[in-house]
Amino acid sequence: MGNEAPEPTKVLLVEDETMVRSLIAELLTANGYKVITAGNASEARLVAAEFVPDVLVADIQLGGGPTGIDLAHALSQDQGLRCMVFLTNVPEPRLIGFDSKSIPKGSAYLNKSRLADTRVLVDAIEASCSGKVPHTYRDDHSIDPDIPELSRSQIDVLRLVAQGHSNLQIAEIRGTGQRAVENLLHRAYEVLGIDVETSNANMRVNAVLAYLETIGAKRG
Repeated sequence: MGNEAPEPTKVLLVEDETMVRSLIAELLTANGYKVITAGNASEARLVAAEFVPDVLVADIQLGGGPTGIDLAHALSQDQGLRCMVFLTNVPEPRLIGFDSKSIPKGSAYLNKSRLADTRVLVDAIEASCSGKVPHTYRDDHSIDPDIPELSRSQIDVLRLVAQGHSNLQIAEIRGTGQRAVENLLHRAYEVLGIDVETSNANMRVNAVLAYLETIGAKRG
C-alpha cells in the first residue's frame, strides 16, 4: 500500500491548431503527464471544471474569444491554479496587445520554435511548478532590437487595422474618438518610417504590411 506510484501530474493543453495540439499532447504524455486538451478557452474552462488540472499549457492567441492569458487568470481565480506555461509564435507579447505585466506571476513564456527541443517544455513546466521560473523560460523578456518602438496603443490600433476595421470602427472598439485613432495611426506611421504624405489608403496598406512582417504574419 505504501509503495503505490504517485498520481501523474495533470496538464490541460489549450491550442487551437489541431496538429500542433496533437504533437504537444504526445510530447507531454511521453514524459509521464496525464493530458487533456481543448481547442479554445471556453472549451477549456468546461474541461477544467471536471479535470482540475495541475498545469495549464496554453497558446496565447486562441482564435476569436478569450486568450490563453484570459483563461489563465480565470483558472487562477476559480481553482487556484498557479503552474502555467504560455506558448506563442509572436516575438514579443506587446505585438499582440499584451505586456509582461499581463502574464501571471510564476508562469513560463515560450516561443513555439523552442519546442523542437523536447526537454524545454518539460523543464519550463517544472520551473513554473517550483515557483522559480528563470529568465531562460521567459522569452517575453527578450526584447528584439529589430522591432519598432511602437507604443501598446499604436500596436493595438495597427492590429485592428490589419483585421480590416475602419477608423470609426476602431474608435468604437477602443471607446475613444475617431480623431484619437487617427493621431495614433499617424504616429505609428512615423515610427514605421511610412511616408505620411502619401494617400491614406496607401499608408494603411503599408502599415498593415509592416505590422504583419514584424509579427511574422503568424498568430501566437
